Amino acid sequence: MSIVKPPSFKELVKTYGSPKNAILHLIENGFTPEQIEWKMGIPYHRIRLYMEGIEPESGMPFSRIVKVYERLAILRGKKGKETELAKFFKNPELTLEKKTRFALGVFTEENLKIGPGLIERSISLATGAPISQVKKLLIDYGEHGEVVYLLKKPKEPELTLNEVYEAIRLLPRLKRIRERELHVSSLLRISTPTEAKYIVRLLLGDLKLGYHTRTVIRAAARAYEVPSELIENACAILGLTKGITLASEGLLKLSQIKIRPGQFIRPQLAHLYEP
Repeated sequence: MSIVKPPSFKELVKTYGSPKNAILHLIENGFTPEQIEWKMGIPYHRIRLYMEGIEPESGMPFSRIVKVYERLAILRGKKGKETELAKFFKNPELTLEKKTRFALGVFTEENLKIGPGLIERSISLATGAPISQVKKLLIDYGEHGEVVYLLKKPKEPELTLNEVYEAIRLLPRLKRIRERELHVSSLLRISTPTEAKYIVRLLLGDLKLGYHTRTVIRAAARAYEVPSELIENACAILGLTKGITLASEGLLKLSQIKIRPGQFIRPQLAHLYEP
């Protein structure tokens, strides 16, 4: 009796035309994302992205955003951080919405359903370190980003900005805790130590870069040469991300944003105070 060797993932991609189509074929034939990851070696989060019709492996490397974050981290003054963010806002390779969301560290208004415990388990899965070691390092260093940075082994960067962005935005749609653990640990597993540090901080909603929302607004105002007061007004009415993204549409558009009778002012600007 002859034994038929199952096709490799490369062969499936060749047959079906793209990684996304190959993944969808496997899903349609009863394979779970966990089984595909185990059998084919495809990172879990990429499988999930393909299932949503998202092509994650194109565009700017995530490592370039990490370099911006690292630069912001070493700058001490608010003015320097504002200047660096203004330079980032002038980058023509990204949409203004993505630049705004990376600057704010908020990729979606939905709850990511991610807490410290899930992050700790994901770090353990991604690095192979026992959970007890993760917790000990957390006691010693006090911050999850530093813990994953210390536990991750050096590697060449391969994540793209779009991949990280879409993978994090996908989290609210994952219903089971185990799915979210596999998703996050998959991202961390193929990231560099520094990338992993900022992925964890993005997931927990605190980049720890020493600037506040008002700095982002002023940076966008400088980059697009519009008054920051008009952006603040738009943010108060439309929300932070929407308000800042209107900066590219110019003075006239921002001036037209006015509160209407019966319209509530959004609460995001309540924490704009900077000492």
